[in-house]
Amino acid sequence: MHLWILVVLLLSVQSEALVGGGPLKDHRDIVRLIFTNGWICTGVFLDEYTILTAAHCLNAAPLAQVLSEEDSVVEVKAIATFAHPDFAKNAASDIGIIKTERNRTFQGNFSIHEQPLSLSREVTLFGCGKAGIDGQVVRTTGSNRFIRFGSMLYFLGLTNGDTASIAPNDSGGPIVDPGTKRIIGIASKTTLKTSEKYGLPILSTGVSIVAPASMKFIRSHLGNNP
Repeated sequence: MHLWILVVLLLSVQSEALVGGGPLKDHRDIVRLIFTNGWICTGVFLDEYTILTAAHCLNAAPLAQVLSEEDSVVEVKAIATFAHPDFAKNAASDIGIIKTERNRTFQGNFSIHEQPLSLSREVTLFGCGKAGIDGQVVRTTGSNRFIRFGSMLYFLGLTNGDTASIAPNDSGGPIVDPGTKRIIGIASKTTLKTSEKYGLPILSTGVSIVAPASMKFIRSHLGNNP
């Protein structure tokens, strides 16, 4: 019981950006979301009108800006936001949708994975977080392996290794199958700040989007359908 309490407390910590990754280039569909209270999250355009992100980001404050590569502003305005209807009672439903005006720079790099997930798989992580005391934007990508329990994906990142670790500013960042380039989940929470302070391994979580209820929620908001 005490162990679970500790894990919950650690997963609530806010921190910086994806660590252990490399520079992210030529992915305009992966965007940095800035909210009016200063929160930063990551999202990915599924089509010209639809951003997939984490539901807990949408509870922060209204969306102020959508930024793409090198902090150029994507010329869209948010029309509506939708959190998964089960998010308030289920951490595995930390899935959100932002509907926008048409994104004319949409590339179509990613699609949604629709097959059942294995219990463990090597995946690619993407993030557009903020790192360093100067607030420098760091767009990163890296690899890690998840262990799946239900619809929750758990990642163990090393503090002094090459394994990429999720961070809160990367919440909502896509978790992608490297072979098919299909999105299987999105980043949710991490222990990054506390783990680095005490020299502990970094525990991060993501949520699968392939569960039938999650897939139904996402598909119901695709396209030019605010």
